[in-house]
Amino acid sequence: MTEFNSTKGYREIQKEIKAFLKEFGFKPYKSSFAYRVTEGDILQFINFQKGYSWLNEQMTINVVIQGLFTPGSSMNILEPGGRIGKFIKSREDTWWYCDTPEATSTSIVQLKEVFTNEIIPFFENTNSSNGVVKIMDYNQYEFLWQCDVSYIYKGFFNLAAGRYAEALNSFNEGRTSRIPKFKTIKKMIENKSFDEISLLLDANSEHVRKKIGI
Repeated sequence: MTEFNSTKGYREIQKEIKAFLKEFGFKPYKSSFAYRVTEGDILQFINFQKGYSWLNEQMTINVVIQGLFTPGSSMNILEPGGRIGKFIKSREDTWWYCDTPEATSTSIVQLKEVFTNEIIPFFENTNSSNGVVKIMDYNQYEFLWQCDVSYIYKGFFNLAAGRYAEALNSFNEGRTSRIPKFKTIKKMIENKSFDEISLLLDANSEHVRKKIGI
């Protein structure tokens, strides 16, 4: 019989949480991801992370939302997002033990509770661009927007929500040279070519779907 260790416990947590999330429409992706895509082309996914060095006996989970209509979206990029502990009331980075059968079982129970009370409601509230811009407007989950290209994500969420002035404001918070087709988008907004913007966003979504393979 193979001796129990943290790697085995980590895999058991992955298995149990993926099975739990299946009820909410999440599908497995590679070995350490589970995802779903909403009708509003919002990619919602989690990434399991095993600790190493002094955290070798523990694991945590990253929680991410992206718009498929945002160029460059990928499950290799854990932004906009944050560690699961950030979604708990304490807002502290939290890790769960997986080094013994007992610790692993306890961690599974606790994680399911966090998903039920915090993560699933968060995903439900951000299953559309309108939902995402609402949390932006109310400055909720501000830790989501810590990366240096957050202005791009925010801009495309606003664009997909039909908030064109807000989209330009978001884009202009950073280097517009880093935004694919920014000049074209700006001209479309100025000309009120909103149907063309929708077509551009749809093309972006199709490209990202093919790139990720979902």
